[in-house]
Amino acid sequence: MDHRNPTLKDVADAAGVHRATASRALNNDPRITEATRLRVLEAAEQLGYRVDPLVSLLMSHRRTATTPAFQGVIAYVTRYETPGAWQEFSESFTRIHRGAASAAERHGYVLEEFCVPPVKGAVATFQRVALARGIQCVLLAPLPRPNGHLRLEWDKFNAIGIGYSLIRPEIHRVATDHFGCLILATRQARRRGYRRIGVTLNGQVNERTDRRWLGALLVEHERSRPEERIPPLVTRDWDEGAFQEWYGTHRPEVIMGVHMYRVADALEKMGLRVPEDVGLISLELRDREKGMSGIDQNFEQIGATAVHNVIGMFHRGERGLPLAAQKSLIDGNWVEGSTLR
Repeated sequence: MDHRNPTLKDVADAAGVHRATASRALNNDPRITEATRLRVLEAAEQLGYRVDPLVSLLMSHRRTATTPAFQGVIAYVTRYETPGAWQEFSESFTRIHRGAASAAERHGYVLEEFCVPPVKGAVATFQRVALARGIQCVLLAPLPRPNGHLRLEWDKFNAIGIGYSLIRPEIHRVATDHFGCLILATRQARRRGYRRIGVTLNGQVNERTDRRWLGALLVEHERSRPEERIPPLVTRDWDEGAFQEWYGTHRPEVIMGVHMYRVADALEKMGLRVPEDVGLISLELRDREKGMSGIDQNFEQIGATAVHNVIGMFHRGERGLPLAAQKSLIDGNWVEGSTLR
């Protein structure tokens, strides 16, 4: 009986393709048709073929003299309809990916996006490709919508989630310390003499942050006088009319939240000056909010920490769902701007 491990040539012969074609199919090469890729995957699965990480390392080393001593692939799983679509969704997602890719490269790994759209069979196909290529390390990128879930054979992977949009199953994750960021922003406002502090959020942002900004606001309300407490404005989407009504009712001295460029535009239409009439604090500074006072959430560090954590899990042999999930929370930094007096 032949007890040798199946080779790439065995997979190619079983699938009826050239060895180079089999290699490209297992590496998710876009030049390979979906039918051929599935045929190669089925052959690899039936034969029990797995990529040998040491052989993969040797082949990579032959291709480039600058490859570090160890190299592997970390799957960056996105759930959008097409690869790279997440870059159009949020600046923060781009910064997270940039930090993760840089950290992976420093450790000798390659961060590779695997687009797993929300269609039937996509998750199973990803899993088959990953296992056939010997990929165990998985980063689950923020989902298009909050309160998501994902079914994998978790015992075959080391997985880290980024942010709070994935709620099932409960896995280790890395996220912004949203609670601490709001406390930091509030302290900065109070240091400048502001007392009536208003917070405005949209519903999806509130869900994505696991409601931690609102939790911190409750703590701050306990520390303030009753007349200083302003109920938060939480709307499904940005609603300028609701904002104007909220502002007219409560007259906050300073407003904090996300997408604060919209708030600034609304205040200008209302004839209000920033910071003379009202102060502004962004809880998530964006490119179009340059010069605004607020919080830099260190998104690159979130991505880098996720990579560090998943590599550590890989070396410790920690696969599957944890008995007690851990959260690594990254502090935000205060950025001085011109929107506070």
